[in-house]
Amino acid sequence: MNSETITEVVKKLVGEIQPYGASHVDDKRFENLKTICEVVDNLVSEIDRVAYENKDRQEFSMKQMADYASNFMTNTLGVAE
Repeated sequence: MNSETITEVVKKLVGEIQPYGASHVDDKRFENLKTICEVVDNLVSEIDRVAYENKDRQEFSMKQMADYASNFMTNTLGVAE
C-alpha cells in the first residue's frame, strides 16, 4: 500500500478537517483536526525513536534506517537534532 492510499484511508476514518464556516460543522471538524494532529505526533515520535535508538548501530540496515529517519526529521520536518 502506498503513502497516498494510507493517507486517504486515514482521512476517511477521521473525517474532514478543513473549516467550513459554520459552528455546528466546525465543532466536529476541530475534533477531527485534533485527532489528525495526535496521529501525526505519534508517527513523528516513532520515526524519531528509530533515528535515536539506531544512530550508532553498526549493522548496515539499522544504520541506514536511522540515517533515513534522521534526515526526514531534519530536512523534511525541520526538527533540529
